[in-house]
Amino acid sequence: MRLSINAESVSVLREFAKKIPIVADEITERTESLFSTYSSVAEYAGPHEQEFLDMLYSVKRAQDIAAQALNELPYMLNSTADKMESYIKHGSSSGTLLAEKPDIAKRYADAAQARLDNGGTNPLARGLYEAFKNNVRIVDYGFMGTPFYNSLSKGIKLNAVADLHNPTGSMSTYYHEVGHMIDDYAGNGLAWLSSDLEYRKCLQQDVDAYINKTMITQHCDLMEAYDIISEELCGNWNANVSDIFGSLTGCRCQGDWGHHFTYWNADQSRVEKEAFANMFEASIGDSKRADTMKAFFPNAYARFEYIIRSI
Repeated sequence: MRLSINAESVSVLREFAKKIPIVADEITERTESLFSTYSSVAEYAGPHEQEFLDMLYSVKRAQDIAAQALNELPYMLNSTADKMESYIKHGSSSGTLLAEKPDIAKRYADAAQARLDNGGTNPLARGLYEAFKNNVRIVDYGFMGTPFYNSLSKGIKLNAVADLHNPTGSMSTYYHEVGHMIDDYAGNGLAWLSSDLEYRKCLQQDVDAYINKTMITQHCDLMEAYDIISEELCGNWNANVSDIFGSLTGCRCQGDWGHHFTYWNADQSRVEKEAFANMFEASIGDSKRADTMKAFFPNAYARFEYIIRSI
């Protein structure tokens, strides 16, 4: 199909951009369905169980790579449509319609600064943010899908209006995704900053210690401890802690917030990456957020501070 610079082409590009997330979601759903189907018949796999699992994880990795590329495509299509529309309206390709709506970007930046300036912000986290804040690149302030940082394009997509009123705390999404970005940038292209064996070890130790303590104090077995802790982690305030517990217990122990178990199974390095982003976000603003993180992860949070102090 050949596109000309006219209203019809703009409409075609925007319609195509709308369909991309639907396709991406369908691919994700079908992949999860494949895992679910296998789980229902896994007991019959016999000696070929590992071969089936390897095949499934290969499919999942391919789906993740495809999802990253597909997630960027709508932005690029809409960006092209913006430029075409600007040219049609103003006779120049300079600028886009996004540039005509600077208010949300300004409001969002002011809110990010206000949270950073809260007296409870961890000085180490603030210093790390200040060192890399010029690298922050938000490519979409009105993204309707799950917010994410793309390590290929180095861009962040999120819904700014929703994040301003985030139930887990205003600007939580921003500082979580910026945490991923800094984790990536600070690794100097070799490995992410969170790729620290001691950090992963501390995360597991803290989760195991909390579960064991619960089993002892509540006189219960492992599965009962999972239920007790999951109840304890319910609520928006514990979103970060809940996500980390889920990552290290196959999602058997987590509250209201957390990724799906297939997300963790597809790439084990996501445990450290998400924990780093969760701890970074908890370190910006009200100190009670970091205090809650320290209560559940005393060793891992200390290691987190050690890692960012080294930068």
